[in-house]
Amino acid sequence: MIKVKVDQVTCIGCSLCNEICNDVFEMNDDASKAKVKIDPRVSGNEERVDEAIKLCPSNSISKEIES
Repeated sequence: MIKVKVDQVTCIGCSLCNEICNDVFEMNDDASKAKVKIDPRVSGNEERVDEAIKLCPSNSISKEIES
């Protein structure tokens, strides 16, 4: 399982991560920043999360592998 985080300081709110993996990411209430949905621990979406990390223009997404 992985734990995903979006850095709210560096996020530019482009919503690309949400488009790539809306099971994990969503936009905050005013749609200015991306955020991880309720539980940051993700199972089954690792490939799409990796794609979102790779394509994030502000390098604001990170992940940790948990056992």
